[in-house]
This record gives sequence, C-alpha cells and structure tokens, in this order.
Amino acid sequence: MKKLLYDFFPLLLFFVTFKAYGIFIATGIAIIASLIQIGVFWLQNRRFEKMHLISAGLLVVFGGLTIALQDRAFVMWKPTILYWLFAAGLLISLLLSKGSAFQGLLSLTNNQIDIPTRIFKRADLMLAVFFVLLGIINLWYAYEYFNAESALRLAHPGITEAQITELVCDTGFPANAIQHCQSASEAEKSWVNFKVFGSLILTFVFMFGISLYLSRYMPEQLEKE
Repeated sequence: MKKLLYDFFPLLLFFVTFKAYGIFIATGIAIIASLIQIGVFWLQNRRFEKMHLISAGLLVVFGGLTIALQDRAFVMWKPTILYWLFAAGLLISLLLSKGSAFQGLLSLTNNQIDIPTRIFKRADLMLAVFFVLLGIINLWYAYEYFNAESALRLAHPGITEAQITELVCDTGFPANAIQHCQSASEAEKSWVNFKVFGSLILTFVFMFGISLYLSRYMPEQLEKE
C-alpha cells in the first residue's frame, strides 16, 4: 500500500490541485511532484526506476508545453503516449527476449513459480494489448474535450484564450455559448477523472484477471501453500 501511494502521489496531487486551481497549475504541481518522486527514490535506493523516468520525462515535455502554450492538448495526449510506449516495449521484448516482463516482476519478489515461459509471454501480450486499449480510451476522453472546445469557439468567435484557459462559464459568455462552455468544462473533468481513477481501476481489474489466469498454471504451487 505504501509503494502504491508513493507511485501514484503525483497523480493524486494533480487531482487535488485540479479541483482547486485548474488543469494548468495542476500540471505544474504534477511535474514538480514527479521530479521529487525520482529524487526521493534515488536517495532511498541509489538507483532510478525506468517507469518513473519515462513518465516524468513525458510529463516535463508535454506538461511543459501545456503550461507554456496554455493548451490542454499536450498533457491530455501524454497518458496515451506513455501507455503506447509501454505496449511497444512489451512487444519488442516479446520478439527479441527469451524472458518475460511478468516473469521478471515475480523474480523481483523472490517468488519462484513454476509456470512455462510461453504462458508468461502470453500474459505480456495481454498486457501490451491492455496498454494499447487504455491509450485509446484516454484519447476518447481527450477528444470529447477537443470537440467541445471547438464547438465553443464556433459558438463564440470572440472568445479569448484566457476564457478558454479558465472555462468560467457564468461570466463573459453570450447565452448561446454558455452550454458549450459547460460541455467543455465537463469534458475536461471527465478526462481528469479517467486519468486519475478510471485508468487505475481498469489496471487493478486487469491485474486481478491476469493473476487468475496465471494461477491456473501453478497447481503445485497452490498445493504447497
């Protein structure tokens, strides 16, 4: 549980800050939290974790562009790129390596489970497909916002970039644009909720399913326990 909170605390800080101050400040806080996460992990373990580095690197680049250009699109694309990079890494490993990502994960926990490598590789393939689908779902939520913002711009041609940034719909909008502003605001919140909670819940469900799948191939291990 402690490691889980440690791994996800930048995401949780992003969510809390988003609720209070909006997506742009939340993105900045997430960048700072990710860099702190890497630093603390190095101080404790004298090594870096690849997942932390990749995630923080993408967040610095895409989150930095979001803040600099005041454009949500960059940070909204970041999770999809991260998921697809993980999927690509798994697929390349399946083609070039004799081992398995799941097999390596279990070896790190000192669990010696007698499961054929081909079964672990099948689990790796399932994980790669899951990451691809997760990236597609993230894009679906992101494009819900993009489409809502486009509709708002069409309904209110004189809208300023500050109004797009803030999405405060009760002031400064003509009557025909208020609904579009509210739709954009709700779409933004839906994306944040999926990024923070939806993807996490889907990951837990997937990992539980994979655990059940692998358990079918270790009857001797279950008998020992």
